[in-house]
Amino acid sequence: MFRYIFFFCIISFALGTVIRNGPCDWENIASVKTLNITELLGEWHQIQHIENPLDTGECSTLTVAIENENTTSYVSLAHREVHGDHVHNTKGRIIIINATLGLFNMNYQNYTFDTVLLGVNPTKYVLLYSCASINATRSAVAAWVYSKSTSLEQADKTTVDALIKSNEDLQNATWIETKHTKEACNINSGFNIRISPVLTFLVLFIAGKNLINFN
Repeated sequence: MFRYIFFFCIISFALGTVIRNGPCDWENIASVKTLNITELLGEWHQIQHIENPLDTGECSTLTVAIENENTTSYVSLAHREVHGDHVHNTKGRIIIINATLGLFNMNYQNYTFDTVLLGVNPTKYVLLYSCASINATRSAVAAWVYSKSTSLEQADKTTVDALIKSNEDLQNATWIETKHTKEACNINSGFNIRISPVLTFLVLFIAGKNLINFN
């Protein structure tokens, strides 16, 4: 029994305060069903995210681009955030899971999380919703708001707030604003770390899952 309690605590710690009843419900969630991945291209600035102990960086950006590898094209991800005098850079790819449902996977190295768009304006904002099943009766949720600029215009903020309030998993969550001030983005040294804290929770996720399988 204790190994399952440990696993549940790992997931709660890793993905924040939002634990929903039941598995991830991709078919019934109010999301953007017709996925046009080109709407995500470009550099996005993180505006806010659901509180979690490991996503603590500032001046966070996510760059989405189409790249070529030999004769194959793919959609790349480049996540960057500042932690004091350190920069965390992580690269990944977007993998389409179900275009009809608008479901895609953000694949960073060996760690992944399934995602849908709750709302998107290609020139202004995007609201990302990720979910990971803990077991048959529980799942954990994370979410992020990104903007093409370092702040949202009031009209766009109103739209995003309405989207958040319409989702029962997000409406009562604690959100943390990401700073993009000169002080927050200033790097006092050139030291770079390749592993993002956003991905560290996935390490814990896999570690807890493997522990259960081992036992």
